[in-house]
Amino acid sequence: MGKPFLSRHFLGEDLSCIAAVPFAAAGAAEGGVATTHNLLALGTWSEDAQESRLTIVDLAVGHSGDEVAAHPAMKRLASFTHSGRVAAVEVADLGSGALLLLAASGDGIVGRLRMTVPTQPGSQPEEIQLREEDFDGALLLPWLDAHTAPVAALAASTDRRELLTAAADGSLALTPLTAEDSSSSSRLYDSSGAVTFSAARWNGPHTAVTGSLQGLLHVWDARQGGRPALQLQQPVPAGTAPGVAALPAAAITCLDVHPAQHFACATGAADGSIAVWDLRAASASQQPGQQAGAGAAAAPAVACCSVTGGTGASVCDLRFEGSSTIGSGSQRLVYCTSGGALGLLRDAAAGAGRLLFQEPTAAVRGCCMGATGPCTQLFATTDQEGLVYIANAF
Repeated sequence: MGKPFLSRHFLGEDLSCIAAVPFAAAGAAEGGVATTHNLLALGTWSEDAQESRLTIVDLAVGHSGDEVAAHPAMKRLASFTHSGRVAAVEVADLGSGALLLLAASGDGIVGRLRMTVPTQPGSQPEEIQLREEDFDGALLLPWLDAHTAPVAALAASTDRRELLTAAADGSLALTPLTAEDSSSSSRLYDSSGAVTFSAARWNGPHTAVTGSLQGLLHVWDARQGGRPALQLQQPVPAGTAPGVAALPAAAITCLDVHPAQHFACATGAADGSIAVWDLRAASASQQPGQQAGAGAAAAPAVACCSVTGGTGASVCDLRFEGSSTIGSGSQRLVYCTSGGALGLLRDAAAGAGRLLFQEPTAAVRGCCMGATGPCTQLFATTDQEGLVYIANAF
């Protein structure tokens, strides 16, 4: 592994959510240095213009082997104003360079930007083509309005060619990725406000998982609406005092599903805890549709630990390390918190994570792994207009 490297980049806008955009690998080295173009989709807020935006940036990093050999250079490729504050971004890779960039907003709207990226190694970001009918000047046009409440989470399935949208009013909708508008959307579930969804991911060709502010983790079968196939409750961290353990479950703020081990799901919570679930074991421990109490999902179904040390900070985002390499069997997690921490959790059953970076005065709102490059790359966003880049940290 090469020498660890960290850089910070100022965007001039508050950054919330982030997603890596697939792009061509680096070309031949020049002078011993090959340049990797890391494309990132960001949900941002411009305080000066009082505008929400979907922004695409390129962080070009020069590598010599697995070492960072040239200081990363950030370039803004495109920025579109967005109806409502951007709550989530999602990228769907349809193959052969065809991508969908999706953005969810606080007013119930989902925007879609169709793009074609070059796949030949050494290609340049200037070769990207955007579908002009998806925007009007600097405005990203609305695509879906399937919800009346804020859309909190997006999950695109390339297997089903379908988008799952999860709203704060407890409704779930499915829409074909090729749909022209919301007329093709169908309702998967509607809790009538009993559940406040906060996160969503697909964990198979026909199944998806969602997290809620009520501390509930649901598994859904997209082939049939109605009741969830499985309902679980966010556990308390190991070693929690009995009085605290009796309190209501902490709100689930984020989740991720391992790209190779679809039974492995991780949830981050408002109490600073991370739970790593084995959904196979959890399903075997209860009948479909029944709720598991705080102690019902015992090991090996779930392991839970605190990563914030009782500071009151919440977990804002988390990603399996394997998210950047589909064949990886690693269940290590990277995570970020409202207390400004960016860390690595090797084993939830073993205890607290390892701090990789501490932002002294800002929350770290989102993180993702690099999609390309000769070394491990981690990107994170802060709410004080900063993008953090870390290479070879683990």
